Amino acid sequence: MLQKNTVPVNLSDGDVPASQTDGDVPVSLEDGDVHISQSPTDGDVLVSLADGDVHISQSVGDVPVSQSYGDVPVSQSDGDVPISQSDGDVPVSQSDGDILCQPVRW
Repeated sequence: MLQKNTVPVNLSDGDVPASQTDGDVPVSLEDGDVHISQSPTDGDVLVSLADGDVHISQSVGDVPVSQSYGDVPVSQSDGDVPISQSDGDVPVSQSDGDILCQPVRW
């Protein structure tokens, strides 16, 4: 049973359900999933692609980005920017004005 103000649309390439009650619009495609949340309490935007995942959270100011060749998490809430790659780790801390770089050892 459908709720009030809910409009589901089924297509051959993907499903596009749209809900006007909570302000959330999830969209599903063949190449990846795109979920956009317009809720003022959450403020989260999750985009999933074939090459990697991009999750953007506007409520706490965090922007973690995950790709197939390496992870790049960026945190704006505490001023820390850790960067993790497949070949080595490079932590960078901006909270205390210090920059710590760890070279890659072979």
